[in-house]
Amino acid sequence: GTLQFAMAGTDMYGEADLMEWDSAMTEGGPAVDLWNKQAILSGERVPVILNPYPFKIMEETNGTAMMGFLGGDQMIPDTTDDDQAKTLPYAVQWYNGKQEKYNGICWEPRSDVDEPLTKQAEHPGSQVSWHPGFRYHHFQGRKVALLVLKGLKEALQVWEDGIDTDKNDNVSFPLPEQYWHVGTMYDTIRDNFKTNVNKAAAATAAATTATAETPVSSCETGFHFLPRVCRVAMHGYGMWEPRAHDDYDLINIIQAAPNGYTPAFTERPYYSGFDVLPYSQAIPEGEVDVHAIAIATTFPAPDLDHEWVDDNDDDDNDGNDEPV
Repeated sequence: GTLQFAMAGTDMYGEADLMEWDSAMTEGGPAVDLWNKQAILSGERVPVILNPYPFKIMEETNGTAMMGFLGGDQMIPDTTDDDQAKTLPYAVQWYNGKQEKYNGICWEPRSDVDEPLTKQAEHPGSQVSWHPGFRYHHFQGRKVALLVLKGLKEALQVWEDGIDTDKNDNVSFPLPEQYWHVGTMYDTIRDNFKTNVNKAAAATAAATTATAETPVSSCETGFHFLPRVCRVAMHGYGMWEPRAHDDYDLINIIQAAPNGYTPAFTERPYYSGFDVLPYSQAIPEGEVDVHAIAIATTFPAPDLDHEWVDDNDDDDNDGNDEPV
């Protein structure tokens, strides 16, 4: 969510096959409808939209938009005390946030990066009662994963059916585009949307003798001073992270001062690459570890030397501190 990102469309979000709105703490009403509409209008793809507030999107697309929301919280039993918690799977223990709500930390010791000289806090800020905890995010992530897996299963079934349908005509290999290309679906959703929102605007204008900019949806009611943002793909630049494209940074379009100066970010990340898993976030022994399941394989482990070599060591005094 967030209005400033929605106003810039995919220039900020990037292309997506699936988008979930999650800004209920700060936004509602017209800004959410704008987010829905820009998800459909901007970019090359039309994503699956996960949002409990569809407004009139399904009506505006003649029922063709791919829209839903992630529910299911009611299926998780409340955790009442430590003893009862042990009877529940680890993933849902204290899901209600009464205990063990947060497990985020600011720094985990690691062998490849020295600890910063600046003293690190014990945990990130904003770990407050009204924010969701890590188990909520786990649950949301797993629901999204199941949605993607379900979609992949259906796609493979479409391919299999396509092969069976066309095999007698000797055209099943390579598989015809109609079975794997979704561009036509995107075009249908967008064409329906543009036709309906523009037709509604014109009808309202004719009935009220107002201009064609008369608001006709929640989005256009909220942005009555510029309702076209609800009907056309928007673009924009920004500086708020994370952004999908560095090219759309405001610094890139700032004109130089008379002396040639232009602002620039001089600070760099303290380190790059993968984060190590904090001990506080490790799955307890004997509990279901979905990451371990995802990477499980029947192939033997690769024959790799996992010994750590410090690049700064020069044990053989040959003036070469490169690892051998």
